[in-house]
Amino acid sequence: MSFMTRAQDAQRGRKGGQCTAGQALDSFLPDYRAQVTAALADLTIYSSVIASILAEDGYEIAEETLNRHRRGRCKCER
Repeated sequence: MSFMTRAQDAQRGRKGGQCTAGQALDSFLPDYRAQVTAALADLTIYSSVIASILAEDGYEIAEETLNRHRRGRCKCER
């Protein structure tokens, strides 16, 4: 089986939609969402710090997911 066929087959199994960060942001109360969004926009705050604080608040979002979301390289439809 060719590389292209394997890649196409693998892609068919992928779901679309939002990334974990986008889904979480949509579920947050407006004030909390605004604060997290501001922290994500401030590149002097590391994604690891944001992920750690989110985990303390009960939201498990990987640092890598936050990085991807910050760069706009996620599946969010924004």
